[in-house]
Amino acid sequence: MRIVTLIKKDGRVILRSRLLLTTLVVYPIIIVGIIGYAFSEPNTRVPIAVLNKDLENGKPDVDTIKNPLHPEQGGVPVSTDHIIHGVGLIPGLDEFAELHEVRTEEDGRDLLLSGQVQAFIIFPLGFVDRIVNYQESAVIRVIVDQSDVVRANLTEILVRGVVQQLQERYIEQKVGLVLEGIGTALDPPLSSALYPGFRGSRERLENLTQRAEYADVPADHKDNVTLVIEFLREVERVLDDSSGIVESVARPVRARTEGEKSGHLYVRDLIVPAALGLSIFWTGTLATSSLMVYEREAHAYRRLGITPTSRSTVVLSKVAITSAIVFGQTLFILLVVTLHPQWKAHVDNFPLTLLLIILSTFASIGLGIFLGGVSRDVNGTILLAVLVTFPMLFVSGLFYPVSFMPEGAQLLARLFPLTYTVEGLRGSMLRGFLFEDALVPMFALFLFGLGMTVVGTMLSRLSERR
Repeated sequence: MRIVTLIKKDGRVILRSRLLLTTLVVYPIIIVGIIGYAFSEPNTRVPIAVLNKDLENGKPDVDTIKNPLHPEQGGVPVSTDHIIHGVGLIPGLDEFAELHEVRTEEDGRDLLLSGQVQAFIIFPLGFVDRIVNYQESAVIRVIVDQSDVVRANLTEILVRGVVQQLQERYIEQKVGLVLEGIGTALDPPLSSALYPGFRGSRERLENLTQRAEYADVPADHKDNVTLVIEFLREVERVLDDSSGIVESVARPVRARTEGEKSGHLYVRDLIVPAALGLSIFWTGTLATSSLMVYEREAHAYRRLGITPTSRSTVVLSKVAITSAIVFGQTLFILLVVTLHPQWKAHVDNFPLTLLLIILSTFASIGLGIFLGGVSRDVNGTILLAVLVTFPMLFVSGLFYPVSFMPEGAQLLARLFPLTYTVEGLRGSMLRGFLFEDALVPMFALFLFGLGMTVVGTMLSRLSERR
């Protein structure tokens, strides 16, 4: 019964302080809502400037990839317009980007440097000619704004993806024509200028060596004929596998991307676990430390010392009221983002997610007890909680992967419990983690919470004796 009375007392303390109530309950929900709204509708149309120097009479140049042995035959049409606007089922840049056509490089660079576009694409003069011939590769210049590394990488991936699809189409056409030319060189038709071809030439020379009069041919001439026959046989052997040779030269490496994910994921799905972790540690740390210091300032511990109430009961009441606030707040956010039609956040393993929330709450309360033991007044506690929580936002993987950080930063990230909360929740919500997959973050959160609770309790007792 004493603990119930203490919980009611702590609850009245929070309810009486409107600023503390707002900071603990309302503020995290507002922040999560803002983050959710910002990431709920991803903008896929990237502003890009385009300069097309390969023009003919003011219009995009058009040519076809032709058979070098039969240039009179038609082929696949090629144009810069295909890359910009697409062709057939192959999309162009304008399907993914908001294009701004410019007339000079200076205009494009001005748009890029002023932030109006995220990339500047230049089609050089003679671009189409280089694609249709068999002598050199055509080059597209892509200039990106490197002031934002993440945006620059995404923009480059977008441009490369569009170009790659058209390139595959052109490669397929050229490979087919080259294979056709090789086949013609081996076995040309009677009307071909290459007749009799490699195979026919070898067969004629071999037939020549079978004739009786061949015996009268000088020995050095026979040696030359033998060398030519052997050469033609080697050419046949190599060209008989011409398909594999040409394919390996034209496309030495093919990347086949396969994604493993539970459903279609947006950026907002990655933000939800981070927002939950931020809410847990903000509320749990601030609420626990504030309540503990408030009681010390009001000399409540001394008054409770003359009663049968034990020290553990007093601390347990703080843990209970804080846990109730954190659980209520976290479950509210989790249910909203899961059930709301605009969010529809993924939760692959709900029991594991709840367990990680419990352990994260325990870790945040332990951190709050530690800060309460260090601080001397409520204002100092709030400031200290902000100073501790704020760095965790940047090194715990909320906005930037820990694996991309330098080794020193990765070691620092492993000291913060929020890192394990984010990793664990993303695993249980997005990657289908089982309980054994999340043993490391669960164990780390439990140890952190236990250690901070023990040390914080000792520091709090020392502060009371002063």
